[in-house]
Formats: sequence, structure tokens, C-alpha cells
Amino acid sequence: YKDDVIAAGKRVELLDIKPAKAYALKIKNAPGWDDDEDAVYDTLKALKSWVQLSQLAGQFYRDYKKDLYNFIRAFMSDSEMKKVNRLKDGLPKY
Repeated sequence: YKDDVIAAGKRVELLDIKPAKAYALKIKNAPGWDDDEDAVYDTLKALKSWVQLSQLAGQFYRDYKKDLYNFIRAFMSDSEMKKVNRLKDGLPKY
């Protein structure tokens, strides 16, 4: 996704590897006895575009061999996923 956006001539702020790994770990640690939904929400709020979301999803897969969306979906309720999707859909698509 990042390469397509850049090829289209859009300027984007890329997500460095250190924050990408930190965000991935934060989400990986979110499920548990008392799920930390705010870890997911806060991470999505910190991202600046779909490019960064794509980079995070890629880092999550590289680190944990799991699809980010399906991982989140596995421990969040339908109403919590609506918020996730609103935050995701609110990110600029460039």
C-alpha cells in the first residue's frame, strides 16, 4: 500500500520501525483476563494514515505471524469493533 501511495505522488509520513514494533507489542499484549481495548484505540488514534496502519499490520505479522485485524477481532466485542472500524476508517487514505 505504501509503495502505491508514493508512486501516485502523495507525500506520506512513514512509521519508523521502533514505534511500529512498540505499537505491535502493545496490541499483542492487549488481550487477557481484563482486555485492554484502550491499547488498540490509542494505537489507532496515534496513526496518521492508512499507510502507517498498513506498516503496523505488516510489522505485527512479521513479529507474531498473525493478521492484525483478525487478532483484534478475536478478543473484542462487536461494539468495540465498531469503534475500531470508525477509527480505522477515519484515517486519511493516502
